[in-house]
Amino acid sequence: MSPDSVIEPVITDSKVGFELLAKQLVEGTRLGMHRSPFQGSSSEFSEYTAYTPGEDTRFLDWKILARTDRAYVQKFDDETNLFTHFVIDQGRSMHFSSSSPETVPQVPSKFHYAATTAATLGWLLLRQQDGFSLTLVDEKLRDHIPESTASSQLSRICTRLDTAAESLASAPPSSLHETTEDCLQTVLPFSSSLTTLPPLIGQRRLVVLLSDFLPKVSLSTEERTTVFRESRHAIATLQKAGNEIIALQVLDPAERKLETLKKAGFLRSLATKQEFFVNSQSQAESYRQAFLEYQSDLETLFADLGVKHLMLQTESSLLAQIQPLFE
Repeated sequence: MSPDSVIEPVITDSKVGFELLAKQLVEGTRLGMHRSPFQGSSSEFSEYTAYTPGEDTRFLDWKILARTDRAYVQKFDDETNLFTHFVIDQGRSMHFSSSSPETVPQVPSKFHYAATTAATLGWLLLRQQDGFSLTLVDEKLRDHIPESTASSQLSRICTRLDTAAESLASAPPSSLHETTEDCLQTVLPFSSSLTTLPPLIGQRRLVVLLSDFLPKVSLSTEERTTVFRESRHAIATLQKAGNEIIALQVLDPAERKLETLKKAGFLRSLATKQEFFVNSQSQAESYRQAFLEYQSDLETLFADLGVKHLMLQTESSLLAQIQPLFE
């Protein structure tokens, strides 16, 4: 199957705003909303209570009345609208794409794919009359748009995502961060930022993390222990506030297949943009092993914490990949 048949071509057009992308992706599809983690307001049966004269007879259980000659009323608990909070990593590695001018079809950057994902899910939430909010982070919290159920919320958030994509894509490498320290050093590039979120987003929210979750290629045993401990603490802080967490890991094909490493004599750092010479074959095998071990540890971390983890591949269909969220 060719890439053209699995990736929505509209996602690769960086000139199209995220709101329009979301609309074009959602309209005309039959993306099921049943059994979804994105549930809207409803009423759930709670208990039976004895009927008191004057109560609304619409909630009488007529079957019990006919069988026992006693009147009971069905009580329901109203569920509030679910608010979803999107946390998007805008660190340097998220602006990577393995596409070249000759690549057909073009593969969007990881940030572009993550932003399109958030906009698409936001569009679906508005259809359910549910609210959502957005936080952009790297090693620090960079921007926050409070939650709202207003129809203008999607436009507000998409405008902010459009601005972020344009400014970060055009910024020189040295100005993307205050230092040259790469935020890929932690399992969650924004783990320190996550601990500051509860006061901003409140309690009992669905928090959707969108990141590549990539560390340095090589981590010592001590570093690995430290970063996973910090990440566990960051997620647990959110969970203690009654929030449910979904981790959507956005990866470029080159990061998973690693074929480009075998062909390259020079590699460019995603953090500093500096090039350095490597032994392609040995470096590819080393990277491959480190990547697989890291992915295994990351999946174990999420599983231990009860976090739903999906990998989103930037060269593949978005709607097909987020379908498990609605099953």
